[in-house]
Amino acid sequence: MNLVPWEGAEWPPRAWQAEALPLIIDGLKRGQAGLVCAVMGAGKSILQAELVRMATRNLRDRVIVVCVPTQRLVRQLSATMANRLGEDRVGQFYGKKKQVRDVIVTCNPSLPKLQLALEEAGRGVGLCVVDEAHRSEATTIRETIPLLKPVTLVGFTATPFRSVPRETVSLFDTVFYRYNIEDAVRDRVLVPPRVEFWRGTQGVAIDEACLELMEQNAQGPGIVSARSIEDAEAYAAWLTERGWPALAVHSGLKTTEQDARLEQLRTGELRAVVHVSLLAEGVDLPWLRWLCLRRKVQASVRFLQEVGRVLRVDRTPNTMLGPKNDGVILDPHLLLGQFGWTTPEAIGR
Repeated sequence: MNLVPWEGAEWPPRAWQAEALPLIIDGLKRGQAGLVCAVMGAGKSILQAELVRMATRNLRDRVIVVCVPTQRLVRQLSATMANRLGEDRVGQFYGKKKQVRDVIVTCNPSLPKLQLALEEAGRGVGLCVVDEAHRSEATTIRETIPLLKPVTLVGFTATPFRSVPRETVSLFDTVFYRYNIEDAVRDRVLVPPRVEFWRGTQGVAIDEACLELMEQNAQGPGIVSARSIEDAEAYAAWLTERGWPALAVHSGLKTTEQDARLEQLRTGELRAVVHVSLLAEGVDLPWLRWLCLRRKVQASVRFLQEVGRVLRVDRTPNTMLGPKNDGVILDPHLLLGQFGWTTPEAIGR
């Protein structure tokens, strides 16, 4: 099958995506297991879909496996893949869904069961794509992927380092392509950050400090971090009592309810959503205008994943707020000073 990269794509590729694709393919042909390190919001899923499409040329009896951390990401990424390749070629493998097709998107906890299912079906793996590859040191991933025996292996991540320096991203031996935040802001793929620190009186309770920062700097839909489900519910109620209509979003809610509350935020019915881990990975909310780092974050990976979510360009016109020119980060704990904006990649360190 002769396929031309990006031919028939709904949208033309961004410059970095067009540049990265042949470099990834060349690296895979050389037998390398490599990473694509691209900042949050750059469009990794579109590049993954095109790479998978090109890899379907010589599948024979093999499949392509794409593994992601969560079931939400399975649904999200499989939809992107199906849009490019066709729904009949893309399957989901998690929970009660066990669809073995040319391309299989699975969540990390389901990977061992998928490996057994492919072994029983006599299907090999041509290409394995590991999304959010900074999680690949987890035992499930590190032990199961070698059992899949993929002909080629590639990982995608915005944070190709580990919070603990002694750990490595051991499944990968090189970096195929890098695209950092400076590149993305230059190309208008991301908006620049605007950071607002707490400069008020020392000793003020964190809840009060966050509300004051929000009153002074937060316009449009935004999100506040919390330590736990109970904390998220309590702070959402506290904000509502003080004239900031808010609801909590967390894993204790059904996905449909989470989505409904986010829609209330987007449309302006809510002024804030208080979350526990919503912005850690894979959530695409380009209409977010601000976030408040109310919870102290100890892990650099988690911190940069969360901050990056508010920097996505919003291409949907907003007549009330106008264009999104920056992403506002409210930092009452001075976390940016603790972590910094540039953290060295530590592959193999």
